[in-house]
Amino acid sequence: MNYKDLTYIILFGVLIFASCEDVDNPIEGVPTSDLFVQYAANVSDTVNVREGDASSYTFVVQAPISAGEDLVATVAFSGDATFGTDFTVSVEDDFDNDGLLSSSRAEATFTIPFVPTRGEDLVADQTNVTINFPQDATVDGNKELIVTLQGAVGSVNSSIAFAGGRGSIRRVLVVNIADSD
Repeated sequence: MNYKDLTYIILFGVLIFASCEDVDNPIEGVPTSDLFVQYAANVSDTVNVREGDASSYTFVVQAPISAGEDLVATVAFSGDATFGTDFTVSVEDDFDNDGLLSSSRAEATFTIPFVPTRGEDLVADQTNVTINFPQDATVDGNKELIVTLQGAVGSVNSSIAFAGGRGSIRRVLVVNIADSD
């Protein structure tokens, strides 16, 4: 091998190396209207449950476009159901990891884990939220719980922001809780 060939090989290697770039923000250039978390397509807008008897409702919250890191999502609670008495919340991802960060009468915050898809065309960044409806042993009538998906931010880079819902769809879940006492 002569010096001319070696020079070309080195120059080619430098060119290839220099043209490679790290992607600091995997969602850079994606329109903000496409950045949202949503309830999965199989989640009904309205659900009817009965308190007690191990009653619960599980639904999936997903990010159709991955942020390349875990997301911290929030759902807000409204209606006349009382947190801790009429309902509780748990979150578990597809790998049986507890993703609930906090829950209160007003909201629950949880992790949507980042799962690399390795080029597959699928939604992998998702988690399962379960609302439990314990028996409260009180005749207090039927209750309504409204669960509104507020959005999500990156767990590492909080400037990565995802809206709640796909516009006005896949954002609000109404749960009618029948009193069984």
